[in-house]
Amino acid sequence: MVKVITMAAQVATRSTATLLMSQLMAGMPHLYEECGGNIIKFHESVQSKMHTLVSYGSKVDDKALIPALMMVYKKTSKEGNKFTHNVEIIKAKYNEGQDYTNYTIMDEVEVKYKEWVKETKAEGKEPVQGKDKIIALQTQLETMNKTLQKALSQSTPADGGKEKDQKKSNKSKEW
Repeated sequence: MVKVITMAAQVATRSTATLLMSQLMAGMPHLYEECGGNIIKFHESVQSKMHTLVSYGSKVDDKALIPALMMVYKKTSKEGNKFTHNVEIIKAKYNEGQDYTNYTIMDEVEVKYKEWVKETKAEGKEPVQGKDKIIALQTQLETMNKTLQKALSQSTPADGGKEKDQKKSNKSKEW
């Protein structure tokens, strides 16, 4: 009996770990957007998910996660800024064989991000990239519109409910 319970727990743990890993890998761009384009918050979220995986007895593969991180950095970075350039340098070092782990990549990217934010603020500009800000505002606007439409559809009709009353009175006249 104990053997069956132990085997079932191991299967549940492996399947949960596999699910969490696939969610982490596939959900990185969305996770980045949830963090509002802030690399530091993004890394905290990724590391939290990595710690969860480790708690299930799974190891996070550097060779799988680093390319996924690089793809997120590339997709979310604005061309021509210093941060993007620095990420490209880090990527080139990784491709040339420099020994990186998930944590060392994230630490180095965070350092470059903090430098870029500091320089951008010193220039009097907003460090959050415009595209990310627009996407966040569009999402917020869509959510507000859906909420408004739902509230309007649940309230009385535009004619104040007269149409329903007229239909009821017409039915009663027919009888």
